[in-house]
Amino acid sequence: MGAEAKFATIDDYLQTVGSEGRARLEAIRQLVTEEVPGVTEAVSYGIPTFRLAGKNFLHMAAYKKHVGLYGASTMAPLAAELERYRTGKGTLQFPLSEPLPLELIRRIVSLRAGDHEAHR
Repeated sequence: MGAEAKFATIDDYLQTVGSEGRARLEAIRQLVTEEVPGVTEAVSYGIPTFRLAGKNFLHMAAYKKHVGLYGASTMAPLAAELERYRTGKGTLQFPLSEPLPLELIRRIVSLRAGDHEAHR
């Protein structure tokens, strides 16, 4: 998939992803929609995006060796748990070679939702 690829929906994006990455993104998608009332889906920057109150809330994408979350800027309270993962400013990478840490992602989403609400 090239950087120029355009997708109208998250489902369009998922059709281009391998089965392992797709399953992980579907799990994250389900978690986000369960945890964040009023979240909507979009594609922004060419990747699946969740919006809250019309603003980008969280992005996700699949790659050859990992899935990534982007926009997860509220991570300081979870710093110790995140040490084992590759991180950057607002970026988290979860290797496909390890189980997806859904409870950790749930806490990240919850923190992000609280941060988003505080800035509204």
